[in-house]
Amino acid sequence: MSETLGELVSRLAMTNIELWHEEDKARVPDDHQVAAAKRNVDKLNQQRNDLIERIDEEFREVVASAPPRRAARSARRQGRKPAGRKAARGRKRG
Repeated sequence: MSETLGELVSRLAMTNIELWHEEDKARVPDDHQVAAAKRNVDKLNQQRNDLIERIDEEFREVVASAPPRRAARSARRQGRKPAGRKAARGRKRG
Protein backbone atom coordinates (compact mmCIF):
# COMPACT_ATOMS: atom_id res chain seq x y z
CA MET A 1 0.00 0.00 0.00
CA SER A 2 1.39 3.36 -1.01
CA GLU A 3 1.24 6.03 1.66
CA THR A 4 0.38 9.64 0.95
CA LEU A 5 2.85 12.44 1.50
CA GLY A 6 0.92 13.51 4.59
CA GLU A 7 0.97 10.01 6.06
CA LEU A 8 4.72 9.74 5.52
CA VAL A 9 5.33 13.13 7.15
CA SER A 10 3.15 12.06 10.09
CA ARG A 11 5.18 8.85 10.48
CA LEU A 12 8.39 10.89 10.34
CA ALA A 13 7.13 13.15 13.13
CA MET A 14 6.27 10.14 15.30
CA THR A 15 9.65 8.54 14.58
CA ASN A 16 11.39 11.78 15.58
CA ILE A 17 9.49 11.80 18.88
CA GLU A 18 10.42 8.17 19.55
CA LEU A 19 14.03 8.97 18.69
CA TRP A 20 14.16 11.91 21.11
CA HIS A 21 12.72 9.78 23.93
CA GLU A 22 15.22 7.02 23.22
CA GLU A 23 18.08 9.53 23.22
CA ASP A 24 16.91 10.68 26.67
CA LYS A 25 17.18 7.07 27.88
CA ALA A 26 20.85 7.06 26.84
CA ARG A 27 21.65 9.85 29.32
CA VAL A 28 21.90 7.68 32.42
CA PRO A 29 24.88 6.28 34.34
CA ASP A 30 23.95 2.60 33.68
CA ASP A 31 26.16 1.39 30.80
CA HIS A 32 23.83 -1.49 29.90
CA GLN A 33 20.86 0.85 29.61
CA VAL A 34 22.93 3.32 27.55
CA ALA A 35 24.04 0.53 25.17
CA ALA A 36 20.47 -0.69 24.67
CA ALA A 37 19.24 2.86 24.09
CA LYS A 38 22.01 3.52 21.58
CA ARG A 39 21.07 0.40 19.61
CA ASN A 40 17.47 1.61 19.52
CA VAL A 41 18.64 5.08 18.46
CA ASP A 42 20.51 3.48 15.55
CA LYS A 43 17.36 1.60 14.44
CA LEU A 44 15.19 4.70 14.74
CA ASN A 45 17.71 6.80 12.82
CA GLN A 46 17.61 4.26 10.00
CA GLN A 47 13.80 4.36 9.99
CA ARG A 48 13.96 8.15 9.95
CA ASN A 49 16.37 8.19 7.00
CA ASP A 50 14.22 5.68 5.10
CA LEU A 51 11.13 7.83 5.69
CA ILE A 52 12.92 10.97 4.50
CA GLU A 53 13.92 9.17 1.29
CA ARG A 54 10.32 8.02 0.76
CA ILE A 55 9.05 11.56 1.41
CA ASP A 56 11.51 12.89 -1.17
CA GLU A 57 10.36 10.30 -3.72
CA GLU A 58 6.67 10.98 -3.08
CA PHE A 59 7.21 14.74 -3.27
CA ARG A 60 9.01 14.39 -6.62
CA GLU A 61 6.11 12.30 -7.94
CA VAL A 62 3.52 14.84 -6.75
CA VAL A 63 5.42 17.74 -8.33
CA ALA A 64 6.01 15.85 -11.57
CA SER A 65 2.33 14.95 -11.91
CA ALA A 66 1.02 18.45 -11.13
CA PRO A 67 -0.26 20.38 -14.13
CA PRO A 68 1.67 23.56 -14.93
CA ARG A 69 0.19 26.80 -13.67
CA ARG A 70 -1.68 28.71 -16.36
CA ALA A 71 -0.26 32.18 -15.52
CA ALA A 72 3.31 30.91 -15.47
CA ARG A 73 2.80 29.07 -18.75
CA SER A 74 1.30 32.17 -20.39
CA ALA A 75 4.10 34.43 -19.14
CA ARG A 76 6.75 32.07 -20.42
CA ARG A 77 5.11 32.02 -23.85
CA GLN A 78 5.33 35.81 -23.92
CA GLY A 79 9.01 35.73 -22.95
CA ARG A 80 8.64 37.24 -19.47
CA LYS A 81 8.95 35.94 -15.95
CA PRO A 82 5.74 35.00 -14.14
CA ALA A 83 4.62 37.55 -11.55
CA GLY A 84 5.31 36.42 -8.03
CA ARG A 85 4.39 37.78 -4.65
CA LYS A 86 7.21 40.32 -4.68
CA ALA A 87 6.09 41.75 -8.00
CA ALA A 88 2.51 42.03 -6.78
CA ARG A 89 3.59 43.82 -3.59
CA GLY A 90 5.53 46.42 -5.51
CA ARG A 91 2.45 47.62 -7.40
CA LYS A 92 0.62 50.63 -6.09
CA ARG A 93 -3.07 50.37 -5.53
CA GLY A 94 -4.96 53.25 -6.94
